[in-house]
Amino acid sequence: MSKVAEDVLKKPYHWVVVPDESGGFCASIMEFPGCLCEGESGVEALEKLRIVAIAWIDAVIEQGWRIPEPRSDS
Repeated sequence: MSKVAEDVLKKPYHWVVVPDESGGFCASIMEFPGCLCEGESGVEALEKLRIVAIAWIDAVIEQGWRIPEPRSDS
């Protein structure tokens, strides 16, 4: 588990959970393109999303890309 990824996830990113038409839930972080997952419940989807987000952040860092900052909705 990456300490850098854990620190990044402390920022106020927009975590979204929506019901899936076929059942279950889909969770994503709006600022992280392609970072999404599914779960039987909203809680399960969010738990899985945290794991996926850490891997996503680590991959972005490894590629030398910039991690997006949280959106400002103000």
